[in-house]
This record gives sequence, C-alpha cells and structure tokens, in this order.
Amino acid sequence: MDLAMTAMGVSSPKTSDSQARAFARDVLRIQIDDPLRPQLTLVNIPGLIQTSTKGVSDADVDLVADITDNHIQPSRTICLAVISATNDAANQSILRKVHLVDPKGDRTLGVITKPDRIPAASGSESKFLELTCNEDVFFKLGWHVLNNRSFNQANSSFDERNSSKAKYFRTSNFNSLAKENVGINSLRTRRSLLLFEHVKLKLPKLRHDLEDVLLGTREELELLGSRRSKATECKAYLVQLSLDYYDVCKAAVNGHYEGPYFHRNAEASFSLQSQATLVRLRAVVQHMNTEFYNAV
Repeated sequence: MDLAMTAMGVSSPKTSDSQARAFARDVLRIQIDDPLRPQLTLVNIPGLIQTSTKGVSDADVDLVADITDNHIQPSRTICLAVISATNDAANQSILRKVHLVDPKGDRTLGVITKPDRIPAASGSESKFLELTCNEDVFFKLGWHVLNNRSFNQANSSFDERNSSKAKYFRTSNFNSLAKENVGINSLRTRRSLLLFEHVKLKLPKLRHDLEDVLLGTREELELLGSRRSKATECKAYLVQLSLDYYDVCKAAVNGHYEGPYFHRNAEASFSLQSQATLVRLRAVVQHMNTEFYNAV
C-alpha cells in the first residue's frame, strides 16, 4: 500500500514529501481470481470533502467530487451511499449527488454507519430510524445500518466483532428494523441479491450495446476492403464500392430496409432530425408528401 501511494504521489504517515497530494485520480486495483468468486467489482471512492483543511487543498476537494461523479453516473453502477449517523443526513452531500444521477433511487442503497455514536432515544436517533424506514430520503433499494468497530475494539477478532454488533442490534432501538437491514453479514447477502437483480435488468441493454459495437466494428473492417496493392485490385475495389453504394441507394428509394445499413438505431422514434430516419429515404419522402398535403 505504501509503495502504491508513493507511485501515485499520495502522502502517507510514513512519507515526508511536501509535494505529495492527499488524493490522486489513479486507481489502486486489487484483483482476486478464483472459480468460486462472483463476477463483482467494488470501487471504494474517497468520502466527499466540504472544505479544504491542512493537508487537503481546494484542488483535492474538487478532485474527490469529480471522482465521485464519474463513478456513480453510469446506469449500470449500484451506488452504496454511505452516511455517518454522527452528522445530520441533510448535511451529507452524497445524498444529493446520487439523487442527481439516480432521481428515482432505482440503483442506490443507503448505508448508515456509527449508529452507536448517537444518544439512545434522542431526536437524532429518531430521525435516522425514519431514514432507515424510507420515510425521509427514499431509495427503492432501501437502507442498511452498520455498526463499526470502535477504536477500543480495533484488535478484536471478526467473531468478537460480529458478536458485539449482533448484541447492539438486539438491545438498541434499531432492533425494530428487519434483520436483513442491519449488520455486515446481511449486507453481503443483500448486496448479492441486488447485484443479481440489477444485472438481470441491465442484460437486454448490455446486449443491445454490444450488438451496436459489433456492427460498427464489422462496418469498419468492411471499409478496409480487400487487398488493393495493384491497379487491377484498386479498380475492382472501386467498382464493388460503387455497386454497394448503388444497392443502398436503390434499397432506400424502394423502401427495402432489410440491409444492415438501415438497422442501426432502428428502434428510434420517427423524426426528420434522426439519422436513423433519414436513411429510409422512401419513408421520409412519403412522410413529407403527407405533411405537404395536410398543409395545403
């Protein structure tokens, strides 16, 4: 980790480089390969910063915001919006950012940490309980509550941690929540189910995108044509090119749209501003004739 931070120019407790930055756009990637591992990519991005402080410049603040926007914007990404119970939800800007890219909350799961840091039966606890019940900031995927290890529990084992956290969720006011909405173990299961449903939902769009890329690649390869290092090969190439052009124009005039040239973005709505519409010349002329007839 220290070597990676040095390579990225990021400062660490062990470095004294005054030119080192607090954050970097580079990504430290850890890849685990195993036949039994799920096909899953987790991206841990820095927490949003509201203002510059010692060791954190205004450029770092803008960089972290930009990194966050770039990662949460793609529609195939499931966002885990992590907020701390030590601060009011209204003050945590990640909620606003995810609502800008996911206004309906279709692919965002809210995660609340450090619930044990707020006084029991306080107004703050009540507000966060409302939040977990989707009564304040609404996400279709809902909310989840995690209880982090405290500083005094830093050396405790995983079993000790799990036992301590399970006790907290049994005895605190958060015991009103469903078991699948609290704790790290249930989050693992919940995340796997969300991933499965999300992938199933996005597969048709992914297949369509792949088909578009494949079609574009094949067209680019066809544009290269066959070998034409000799004059006769060049002549044959140009003749074939003109015949192909003639066939496309003839099909457009006759309204025969079976060829691959007419299939790109074929599902787009009919519009004279759409390239997918304009290539269908006969349909466009017929449409304009109809509009002219209605106008006069």
